[in-house]
Amino acid sequence: MEKLWRNLWRIQCPKRMKIVLWRIAQNCLPTGDQLHKRSIPTRYDCIFCNKTETV
Repeated sequence: MEKLWRNLWRIQCPKRMKIVLWRIAQNCLPTGDQLHKRSIPTRYDCIFCNKTETV
């Protein structure tokens, strides 16, 4: 797993993109599912397909 993270940080791309990739891998993007788990009032479903929004 450590090798995977080292390779992720070595990718030649903007730093913001690396952070987004890390957040996807850690499942900590503010998706509807995560916001619902944290009791944050908002729309939890996808605006396109009306299913629960997840990573």
